[in-house]
Amino acid sequence: MKHHAPSVPRLLAMLVLLALPYCAAPQAQTQVQVQVPPPATEPDSAQAVASLYPPQPPANAAYLRVFNASAGSIAVSVPGSIGSQTQPVPHNGVTRLSVVPLGQPLNLVLAGQAPLPPLQANGGEVMTVILRHDAQGWHSTRVVDKPQPSDGLKATLHAYNLLAGCSADITLGANGPAVFAALVPGTPGTRAINPVAATLVGHCGAANTTFALPMLRGGDSYSLFLGGDAIHPVLLGVLDSVAWPPAIH
Repeated sequence: MKHHAPSVPRLLAMLVLLALPYCAAPQAQTQVQVQVPPPATEPDSAQAVASLYPPQPPANAAYLRVFNASAGSIAVSVPGSIGSQTQPVPHNGVTRLSVVPLGQPLNLVLAGQAPLPPLQANGGEVMTVILRHDAQGWHSTRVVDKPQPSDGLKATLHAYNLLAGCSADITLGANGPAVFAALVPGTPGTRAINPVAATLVGHCGAANTTFALPMLRGGDSYSLFLGGDAIHPVLLGVLDSVAWPPAIH
């Protein structure tokens, strides 16, 4: 008996069949009951949205911090600020920014010392209080700054000259361009910079001091303080931070 080769159309049909995916025989379907919760009420929805975002300081709040330019340590508190706590401040140290609601009197209390005169700041302002101590007691100098909006791509530098009688410069390297020029005491300098690490040099007349600016990120705010004295200046820096939320500061 002769075996004939399959014709071309029949061969194509076989190939198509072999290429088809395997499908199991259909099974009986079982219905599953899914309980859909009722729509959230308005308070529940508000709480759900609020849980996604951390609480923010009150609108138009003022912000207060302390720089200790005295030779020793001191403990300070800001009664009336949200979540007020006593903060130890070492020599050449600075506190975090306390949040003071609009209309709340600004007070600064030094542990074991007579109260300092009340302070005054408008909503949205940042006040840095420079503390000094001599034979006559404690003295405070207020420097008020108005935060500038940031695009989140650059970092912001703030500079404070604490040296009386010195118009100071802060340059990029010893002979580089000026980052801040002719800084006078009591008037802060502010500028946006690319978030890079750099060597900064503070100048007061012929005296100078070097500071290594750490690598910053876009949106960071960083403060420089030129302290010490006119003969031996010291350039210091701190990443700005707010004492918020109150529960964890």
